[in-house]
Amino acid sequence: MPAVTTPGPAVMPAPAAAAAATGSPRRMAEHEHYVYRILAALIDRPDRTAVIAPGLALTAGDLARSVLSVAAQLRSRGITRGSTVAILTAANHPHMLTMRYAAHLVGATAVYIRSTNARSDEWMLPVADQAQMLAETGASLLLADPACVARGRALCQDVACDAVAADLDVTGTGQSAARLGRAAARLPDAGYEPGSRVVVTYTSGSTGRPKGVCHSYRSWNNMVNGFQSVVRGAGDPVFLAVTPVGQTVGVMLDGALAAGGRVVLHERFSVDDALRAVTEAGITDCYLAVPHLYALTDDPRIAAADLSRLRNVIYSGSPAAPRRIAAAARVFGSALLQGYGSAEAGPITYLGSWEHRKAELLTTVGRPYPGVQVRICQADSRRQLPAGSTGEIWVRSGKLMEGYLNDPDLTAAVLRDGWLRTGDLGFLDDRGYLTLVDRIGGAVKNRGIKVYPATIERILMAHPEVSGAAVIGIRHRRDVEEAYAAVTLRPGAAVTLSALNEHLREELSPDQVPAVISLWKALPASESGKTDKRRLRAIVEAGDCARHGLLLEQE
Repeated sequence: MPAVTTPGPAVMPAPAAAAAATGSPRRMAEHEHYVYRILAALIDRPDRTAVIAPGLALTAGDLARSVLSVAAQLRSRGITRGSTVAILTAANHPHMLTMRYAAHLVGATAVYIRSTNARSDEWMLPVADQAQMLAETGASLLLADPACVARGRALCQDVACDAVAADLDVTGTGQSAARLGRAAARLPDAGYEPGSRVVVTYTSGSTGRPKGVCHSYRSWNNMVNGFQSVVRGAGDPVFLAVTPVGQTVGVMLDGALAAGGRVVLHERFSVDDALRAVTEAGITDCYLAVPHLYALTDDPRIAAADLSRLRNVIYSGSPAAPRRIAAAARVFGSALLQGYGSAEAGPITYLGSWEHRKAELLTTVGRPYPGVQVRICQADSRRQLPAGSTGEIWVRSGKLMEGYLNDPDLTAAVLRDGWLRTGDLGFLDDRGYLTLVDRIGGAVKNRGIKVYPATIERILMAHPEVSGAAVIGIRHRRDVEEAYAAVTLRPGAAVTLSALNEHLREELSPDQVPAVISLWKALPASESGKTDKRRLRAIVEAGDCARHGLLLEQE
């Protein structure tokens, strides 16, 4: 079948590149460079609140002044296109935005080194890992906030990088729109080049060591354009960020600010804090990891919360169980939007609000975003497969990465003729809806029969008494790989292991049912809330379940 594209939310056309960098706020608003458009929106109404963080609120003028101030400091240090600036700050602090915008305003590449993609910012990476990032990216300057400058200077002792605490100028009364406009108009053309590198994002690496994913200004601008169209609506967007600003949510914040909106930054996800923000701060849009969506949906206080101003509750990051999605749809209604994407590909597909009302679509991750093409290819070949056939998901769009940092061989293996191989297995139906099956290489052998953990997990999660499930391959008996299912139950549930076994047999052949099904008090989790399968496997294969006090029952 041909590659699939679908209509979707209206996408605002990409602004035309201005001949000169700025010249006036109006010309800034028309520039394709996303930071110029954010500055134009900030300068247009400088007295409104643009950023709220714990103990800190910045007006639009404050944020614009900070960006311009740091950009001037960078220029004075010779930072320009071709330079790389590393950023190290407290978790989800406004400085993370200011520093990146300033670096991009002068045409440099930015890299966050606090954590890696898909991991929480609550815990910082070890010094050795951060120093390695500085060396690999060739960063010549590390911008740190006061809380991190001492660590930054220690990191830079053994690499050719200078650590400084930028004067971010985040306090004071601000400046008038006229003064900010004149300051912005004096910005020199930084030699903006859409194809030059904008960010390096390190992934946590589900297998092997973390990889540096490189995006160009062109792909980043395209992502901001797309998200800016999503958050546009009646009234300015108010976007809540509870996941790391240096990861997926960052481009969403850019789109909200470019649309004239406000962003609310939380250091981490908390049900209490999220509910308070939604009801008291007028949140219209937010991005949640799937475990966060579950936690909010299950909290009894959600029934009394005022959710009337929510326009988009976007969730992604891991497979979601149809039954849990249906429950979330009853809570969040037309605001619910599922996304599927990756650091390498950007956004790929979405499941819109009306599609959440169709039970048969909840097993899918929706259809491609506008401008995105998806096709299914036979593993290890370019042969395109027909509808209904499972194969590797290939993607083509203007939002793809330019490649992996310092790894041309891996880049060439993943990027082929404008298409990106995602490494995910899935299939398209005849309407263009995509269903994920698992990761390539994610299959395990269950006594010689290949099974896909993600498929078994979805079936288990469809049981009304199950709250969580993880399937792994283990070799602790007779050195033969078997599928092991670890399950957690909802409070008060009384389902038996035999009943879960029968539930699986309704949709799987006997050979596909895991050899071992177990009940756990809680599944080991990573900092981002996802199940830590490496730790789960280590506990099970070492026979340490009883010592950890997690296992309830197994058969």
